[in-house]
Amino acid sequence: MKILMAGWGFDNKITGGMDIHITHLVKNLCAQGTQIHLFLPKENAPENPQKNLTIHRIDTNAKDPEELDKNYTNAIIAFAESTDFDIIHTHDWFGVTAAKRLKKEIKDITTYQKEGGRGLEDGHHKGINEGINYNKQKPIRWIHTVHSLEYIRCAKNAPTKSKISEIEKTAIKESDATITVSSLMKQEIQTHYNTGPKKINIIYNYTSQLPKAPETKNTTPIILCASRLTFQKGIEYLIHASTDILKQIPDCRFIIIGDGHLKESLENFAKTLGVQNSFEFPGFVQDKELAAYFKSATFFIMPSIHEPFGIACLDAIDANLPVILSENVGAKELFNGCTLIHKSCSKEDITKNIITLLKDRQLREMLADSAKQKLDKIDNWSTIAKKTMAIYTSV
Repeated sequence: MKILMAGWGFDNKITGGMDIHITHLVKNLCAQGTQIHLFLPKENAPENPQKNLTIHRIDTNAKDPEELDKNYTNAIIAFAESTDFDIIHTHDWFGVTAAKRLKKEIKDITTYQKEGGRGLEDGHHKGINEGINYNKQKPIRWIHTVHSLEYIRCAKNAPTKSKISEIEKTAIKESDATITVSSLMKQEIQTHYNTGPKKINIIYNYTSQLPKAPETKNTTPIILCASRLTFQKGIEYLIHASTDILKQIPDCRFIIIGDGHLKESLENFAKTLGVQNSFEFPGFVQDKELAAYFKSATFFIMPSIHEPFGIACLDAIDANLPVILSENVGAKELFNGCTLIHKSCSKEDITKNIITLLKDRQLREMLADSAKQKLDKIDNWSTIAKKTMAIYTSV
C-alpha cells in the first residue's frame, strides 16, 4: 500500500504530540512494508529517511495560515499529477485542502468516465490527461487524524470563523474516516463541529520512546512539567499554586521544560509572585536531557486547561514517576485510579494534590507502580500502526 501523508515536525525536529505520533506511526508503517510519501516543511525534513519512506520538502516561508495551506496544497497536487497512491492521510489542518481537491476532482472525472461524459458540466472534466493523472489514479480514500483543534490550542479563544477552524471542519466532515487520540477529544469534535452520527475512531498514543537515563539521587523535592508554553497548558495555575506550596515545603523546586510564546510572561509571573528562585525554565531540551530530567524528578504534573492526549504523561510513567493530571487530559482514560486528578484551572486543587504527594512517599510509590503496570499493557507504536492500517483498508 502507498500512503500520501502530510505533517509538520518529524524525528528530531519535534514541536508537539502530533509530531511524535507521526514520527512513530510512519516509522512503524514503513517497517511493516508500507510505502509512505511524507510532506514536511523543508526545515523539519530528515536528510536520510528510512526504507519505504520518501520525504517531500515544502517551502514554509508563509506569512499566514492561508499562504502556508496554499504551499502544502501546491506541493501535494504537483506530486499527485504523476504518482498513484492508495490513501491520503492528513493530520490536524495540514494537507486538508489538497485532500479535498483531489478527492473531488478524481471523483468527478471517474463519474464522467463511467457515464461516458453525460451529466457533468464541462468544467468538471476539464483536465483529462492534464494536471492530475486521472486515468491512472483510483478514487481517493481520505483518512484524517485530529490531534487537537484550533480553539483548544488557543484555550478556546480562537475565532469560530478562522481559516484553520474552517479547514478542520472540512476535514472532519468530508474525510472517509476520522481518527482521534482520546474519548475526551472525540466528544470535543462531536460537540464543536456537530458531526452527528459519523464514526470517529479512537487510537491512543504511546510514549515518546525516550532514551534510558541513569537513576539520579536527589534530596530536593522536584515537581516536573514538560509542555509547550501556551495558554492551553495552564502553567500559570501551577505557578500561582506554588505560593501556597512553598509556605509548607519551602525547599521544593519546580522545573518547567519547554518553549513557547508565553515563556517570558510565565517567568515574569513567577517574579511578580516572588517565587522565581524556586522555578527553572530550561526551555526546549533534546530527548537525552529530557529523560534525565524525568529520572531526577519527584513527580510529574500536567495542569493543562485542555490536553487532547498528553504523551509527556506516558513518558513520566515510563520513567516510574507518579503523575498529577488535570481532569481535561485525555491520557487519564488509560490510567484510571493510577493518577491524582485536579480540577482544571484550580489553584486550590493543584496545591492540595502536590502537597499530598510531597508528604506521602508510600502514595507516590503506589501510583508510580500501578500506572507503570497499566502502561506495560497498552498498545505500543507497532500495534498503533497496525490499527491505523486496519482503518486504511476498511474505507
